[in-house]
Amino acid sequence: MTAKAIAPGRPLSQATAKNRYGLKKKPEAVMTIKIPGNQTVRKGKVIAGSPGYGEISSTKRIAPENILVVRPVP
Repeated sequence: MTAKAIAPGRPLSQATAKNRYGLKKKPEAVMTIKIPGNQTVRKGKVIAGSPGYGEISSTKRIAPENILVVRPVP
C-alpha cells in the first residue's frame, strides 16, 4: 500500500509503478481503501524500488467493505 496513490496530475503507468515500488509484475488496478482507526500499519522501505519511496503494510487483513474504489491502471 502507498499513501499517495491519488495525486494531482497523470496517474502512474504500469511500468513506472512496477519500477518505483519494486513489484514483481505490473499492477492491474489501484484501490482506494479506508483503514479503520483501531488497525495498526507498518511503514517500511521498498526492496528493489526507487530511493525515497516506501510502502505501508497492514498488520491485519483489510475487510472487503473498506475497499472504496477500484480503478484500472492505464
